[in-house]
Amino acid sequence: MIKEPFFRLENQIQTYEWGTKDAFTSLFGWENPENEPRAEIWMGAHSKAPSVINVEGKEFLLDEWIKTAKSEHLGTKLSNSRSLSFLFKVLSADKALSIQVHPNKEQAISGYQHEQKKGVALDAFNRNYKDENHKPELICALTPFVAMCGFRPAEQVLSLLESLDLVFLEEEIDNLRSAILESNDAFYVQLKRFYLKLMRKNTEETELLVVACERIISSRPTNKELVAYKDQSVLSPYLECLLMNESYPGDLAILSPFFMNLYHLEPGKALFLSAGIPHAYLRGSGLEIMASSDNVLRGGLTPKYIDMEELDKVMTAGPHKIALTNAEIENGNLYHYPVPVEDFKLSVIHQEEAAVDSILSTEDMGILLCISGSVTIVDADKKGQLMAGESAVLPPSKVHISGSGKLAFACEG
Repeated sequence: MIKEPFFRLENQIQTYEWGTKDAFTSLFGWENPENEPRAEIWMGAHSKAPSVINVEGKEFLLDEWIKTAKSEHLGTKLSNSRSLSFLFKVLSADKALSIQVHPNKEQAISGYQHEQKKGVALDAFNRNYKDENHKPELICALTPFVAMCGFRPAEQVLSLLESLDLVFLEEEIDNLRSAILESNDAFYVQLKRFYLKLMRKNTEETELLVVACERIISSRPTNKELVAYKDQSVLSPYLECLLMNESYPGDLAILSPFFMNLYHLEPGKALFLSAGIPHAYLRGSGLEIMASSDNVLRGGLTPKYIDMEELDKVMTAGPHKIALTNAEIENGNLYHYPVPVEDFKLSVIHQEEAAVDSILSTEDMGILLCISGSVTIVDADKKGQLMAGESAVLPPSKVHISGSGKLAFACEG
């Protein structure tokens, strides 16, 4: 029996309510007999949902296996740390996730230790910090993908808020006008204050906002029209606001599209987010890779816990620079996504049946995911095949890849 050059993984699926019911069926052919929302596939060693690795017929939790695995299976860096620095996911959203901000490393350590001393349980409703790590992240679109990230340019914010012509916004708009006359920095400090005020819920004001949006687009859109809009690449803050209101009625954070940037990513395009930037993924499926952390400060569009004081500490005022990232050719059919952190690296191989074999060389262990099609991976006398949706740990090696499909490879930076 020919040995495979990798160790296969079984991964946990997170069934968060914002997930889609059919995306993993469309992408990987997986059935969903329970007809439940499927939001994220976690591939990695995070203690919340570690993958299961199959090594010579025996199964281990990946985080436990890494602690005792042979150095030849891990590479020098991981052999020293014995802790995987990244978490790899497939994310699929049917509606807006909560607006959230991630801490930097110093904030994560301080916040985690503070909550530990207070005795806040790790699974408590009011727990902010689940670990001591920061959470920079990259999202790479597998389907058309919409994200809302960072504050818009100042003049754009004022123009969009003024277009709503809402009495309850007049004082805040006046404050923003005064601040921009002082300086750009003063404007964003004021905008952050305004945003934090939206954490309160006010059904009457959200209803006025909805009426204003419908007035501007000349009608109340039907469900058919909203579905058609979701397939467009041209984004409207008014329609995004109405979509958010369907999912989060009474939540004033549905105002966010008027002061936060909207991005439409075609498949293959990516977006990098560093600490302190407010963001929310709105719809679509993508590869997500991040530092191995589950630290989230939420800021609206959620029934979950919102810690106003901690959100204020962690969120930067702006202006926010969002890094839209194109894949760069590394060699042959192998592309990589440059990121300004050392926690992770993401590469994608576009293999065609008639093309010469792609070569993937790595000095450290990483995780393979077959995105589409079928690929064959060969290392000397070892040979294995991965189909769409299948994943595996690849030890340090130099492998040849053939077949017809796309293969993602995640590893430490």
